[in-house]
Amino acid sequence: MGKEKSRDVTASVEALEEVEDERGTWGNQCEFFLSCLGYAVGFGNVWRFPYLAYKNGGAAFLIPYVTMLLCAGLPLFFMELALGQYASLGPNILFPKIAPIFGGLGWGMVVVSALVAIYYNIILAWTLFYTFASFTSELPWSHCDNDFNSHLCYTDDQAMACRNESLYYYNKTCVDVDEYCGLGSLSVFNETTCVNSTDHPFPADGALEKMTASEDYFRYDAYFDWNRMLGVTGTSWENMGEMRWELVGCLALAWLIVFACMVKGVKSSGKVVYFTALFPYVVLIILFGRGITLPGAYEGIRFYFLEPDWSRLMTIEVWNDAATQIFYSLGSSFGGLITLASYNKFKNNCMR
Repeated sequence: MGKEKSRDVTASVEALEEVEDERGTWGNQCEFFLSCLGYAVGFGNVWRFPYLAYKNGGAAFLIPYVTMLLCAGLPLFFMELALGQYASLGPNILFPKIAPIFGGLGWGMVVVSALVAIYYNIILAWTLFYTFASFTSELPWSHCDNDFNSHLCYTDDQAMACRNESLYYYNKTCVDVDEYCGLGSLSVFNETTCVNSTDHPFPADGALEKMTASEDYFRYDAYFDWNRMLGVTGTSWENMGEMRWELVGCLALAWLIVFACMVKGVKSSGKVVYFTALFPYVVLIILFGRGITLPGAYEGIRFYFLEPDWSRLMTIEVWNDAATQIFYSLGSSFGGLITLASYNKFKNNCMR
């Protein structure tokens, strides 16, 4: 009886080793750790988390966030790693083996990951577009003097230059308060105030819609503002505009980069993560150093950390946002963690 159990264990170990040899494994535990780190630290953290913190009371948002992280995020994170490492299978094969009724769950993860990859690569294409556009002596989104800039475009420097002459910046020039208020179908009350037909006063600075130079550039060069770019009256399913071949090229390059990173599976991606997982932190440190030197930096720090809105903790929306953000922060329930862990060796300590 003991010999039979020993043979069964030996056969199981040999079968696992064959699976590992066939699928490949991470070169070392560091590659797996950096892959999980890079998988988690993406647009969901760098882009979405600050917005939610601003929306939900600044530092007060950390309380529901950490609570959800401990109660749901980390347990689910570890469970997915354990399942993937134990079975050495992707989610679409793993869940049907656990229970046939779970088959749709695994394929659902695959579909969600595919959809996320598509729209995340769009953002990557924008990033590449801006990278190429920045190789100029003067950034095209730093001022409103380009041919493509709309009448809504403004910069603080250009607006201040006009205000020093008691004028207002609009449509690439300085205009007096009479003309400025008139453009908004308002009347002049004094040098700084406009009034509407019911004599309700408006600060002249807010009388007209304005758009920063960076937003104006994005809408023109990246976001397909067809009204200005192609002269059409609007877009719809029947009239979707034309291709922006610059962005098509950037999108193709984005997918080419993904292919190059994944061409040899974990053998190639495991080496790439040394750069992709660590370089974003270098960029974030640089951006942080730049950010705290800009005008208004103290006001931002004060809002986020020194004056949290504790009353927001009493609203269910904040807790819902925190729970949702956990899935973006850790990448749980997308199937990626299961797939990454499936390339671990069977005896790897995934908890550590």
